Amino acid sequence: MAITIANALKRDHLLNTAMRAFKKRLLPLKALSTEFLDVPLEGTNKVQVPYFPLASGASTDWVAGTGYVIGQNQGLLSKEVTVNKRKFRGVQFTSDEFTRQPFLKQEEFLALEGEKLAEDVIADIWSVVTAANFTATTLTAQAATAFDLDDVLALRELAQKLHWPSAVRSLVLDTAPGMALMKDSRLGYANAQSLNQVRDGFPDFDVAGFKPHEVPNLPDNGAEKLIGAAIYSSAILVAAAPINPTNEVRKIIDYKRVTDADTGLTFEYRAWGDPDLDLTKEVIEVSYGYAVGEVNALLRITKP
Repeated sequence: MAITIANALKRDHLLNTAMRAFKKRLLPLKALSTEFLDVPLEGTNKVQVPYFPLASGASTDWVAGTGYVIGQNQGLLSKEVTVNKRKFRGVQFTSDEFTRQPFLKQEEFLALEGEKLAEDVIADIWSVVTAANFTATTLTAQAATAFDLDDVLALRELAQKLHWPSAVRSLVLDTAPGMALMKDSRLGYANAQSLNQVRDGFPDFDVAGFKPHEVPNLPDNGAEKLIGAAIYSSAILVAAAPINPTNEVRKIIDYKRVTDADTGLTFEYRAWGDPDLDLTKEVIEVSYGYAVGEVNALLRITKP
């Protein structure tokens, strides 16, 4: 007896595959302060993104006559971020193309689309990394292939002087400086005790207190000449929330939201057809926004 799989289940499997690829490529966003909503915003496109600010100001001496006078602006803060960006990846196919396309090839195709969507979202967010937005003194510009453990330790010293908390420090690198760092024999990368210590060719352990992330084809932002950055989470604030289609739009499209259970990250799926052309269109889309956080919470890494 032949086993059949309902089309709805096939579609759910394909979209979950796209989400896994999307989430995997968006891992560097864990370096930032984020607020991912899995329900549509109503009446506003504003989201309050919480973050822990860098410590500032001197500690207060206790005086018997006045006791505890608390005036430091510390603790959990938030900043309003406008969800005003929509990026999507789309495909279209005719009925005969669809029926002749093997199921597993569809799966691979959607995984590629999910990864590329995530890559483009990161590139967009990365556009705020400029010398004007992040003014802290950082390393002298150098060739990407010269980046090594000494540079990471120099970044650590700068982060210490800026009072970055020891937790939630990240290192985002383009492929060239990332690979140069991995070739530094002092890291012992070649002698890793277990394959669990590496992730897709990148270490799954901290380097001098930084959690490293590789972002292939990281934009250099033109004149900024970026090859990476050391980041504390309050540097950039990111929000994401789906957009609910109107009732009129829902009547002519297949719409669903796909949410990652671990992060709350959600993308939307829309599909509709043109009966005259026998053409189906499918889209995966993410709605998001971002804002510059604290200017001393990011140290740019640049090339000459």
